[in-house]
Amino acid sequence: VGTDSLMNGPSTYIAKYDANGVFQWVRSDAKDIQGMAANGTNLFVYGDLLLKSSYADSSFGSGTNASYLAKYLDSAFVKVYLDKPTASANILPRDLSIDANGNLYATGFFTQSVTIAGQALTAVNSTDTYLSRYDSNLQPLGVYQVNATGFTNGLSVAISSTGNYALLVQYAGQVRFAVDTLFEAT
Repeated sequence: VGTDSLMNGPSTYIAKYDANGVFQWVRSDAKDIQGMAANGTNLFVYGDLLLKSSYADSSFGSGTNASYLAKYLDSAFVKVYLDKPTASANILPRDLSIDANGNLYATGFFTQSVTIAGQALTAVNSTDTYLSRYDSNLQPLGVYQVNATGFTNGLSVAISSTGNYALLVQYAGQVRFAVDTLFEAT
């Protein structure tokens, strides 16, 4: 893309406008974009892509959905980080936020066994929520798993200017909240 029009939808796109509302650029990449965050000239998008055997390389299992985190500098694509499902598992991203230090927080849910932010996780029940953290270069900084006796679905993550964050989770059954620290202070 790099034009002012798109064809062959449906898909998702990113359009950038300046502070006066003047169109700058548009891009259409990958599959569904679920979350977006900006920091200075960096734009980060978080979404999912459907894996089919013709798209997936040998490092993937036969999973059906994977999540991606992409970084753009102005309209130029810079880098992508891909979380991988195993077997017939799924990773379904839902939201992305950025803190004052440029760290990214992503949430969603997964089934079965997956690798998120470089860590192997196994769902305790049908679906478990994750909250993962990455630096501004998309290097994983950790992941936290929320599980319940039924299911959990991480919907949104919000971060305050003081660094506190809140996680919005849909659930059924009994949810276990940790009494320990989610992430070590950096």
